[in-house]
Amino acid sequence: MDRRINFLFALLLVGCSNQNNPEPAATPDNPVVARVNQAQLTRREAEARLLSYEQHPVSMEDVINQWVNEELLYQAALQENLDQDQTLARMVEDYRRKLLGKTFLESKIHHIQPVTAQEIKDYYTANRSMFVRNTDEARIYHFILPTIQEAKNVFRLLSAPSSGEERRELFTKYHVDAVTVRKGFLLPELDDVIFHSRSRAKILGPIQSFSGYHVVEILDRYPKGSPKTLNQVYDEIYQRLITERQNLSALKLIDSLRINSHIEVLMENEPHE
Repeated sequence: MDRRINFLFALLLVGCSNQNNPEPAATPDNPVVARVNQAQLTRREAEARLLSYEQHPVSMEDVINQWVNEELLYQAALQENLDQDQTLARMVEDYRRKLLGKTFLESKIHHIQPVTAQEIKDYYTANRSMFVRNTDEARIYHFILPTIQEAKNVFRLLSAPSSGEERRELFTKYHVDAVTVRKGFLLPELDDVIFHSRSRAKILGPIQSFSGYHVVEILDRYPKGSPKTLNQVYDEIYQRLITERQNLSALKLIDSLRINSHIEVLMENEPHE
């Protein structure tokens, strides 16, 4: 029950962003897929809602059920006259004003000057001390298999000499890409064999856990205190510089709006205790 409730409210929070969008009228090409009393949900609206859950992948059935939940709660709130509550009305208006302001700001800072490769390199050179590992790390291929037999087969294929095409087929089949992991942030079973074992073997497994059987191929090990290369932190630096550029652009925009507006801050009119 707790999991179901958490899932419902997770969807509710994500789905609220589309609440004010007008619902397309039902047509033969856009049929109704759900009704709650007089309210209805069309297929196009359901598909639009599905896209809004991109950070929380769900099924169309989940989206329809969530719409039903939202509509039930909304209609119940209307029956209780909550739409007449002045405190709630102020909250809605405050949210609307902030959303409009946020949308305006994002539209103005969207077309900022792109970050160049040279800027990223210069930032890395000037801030090398920031890019030092504070714990052991390893770059690995990580396979999770449902059965011990399948895990043993993957272990065998990784251990045996094979062509590049054979390896590509293996990684494609199991959707595995290289990832960098940190000591202390994995399942204990994996953390032990990757970071605490004295064995320096490159292929590890099968390792059993509650999620299945694991096979790990270790590509590189990086001890605590070792520097990260430019390639390893390239995306991180890019995001930092983009964020700095966006923040600076936002400050300049706010300053220009201040200059062209009449602003009064009447602190002396505040009531004293």
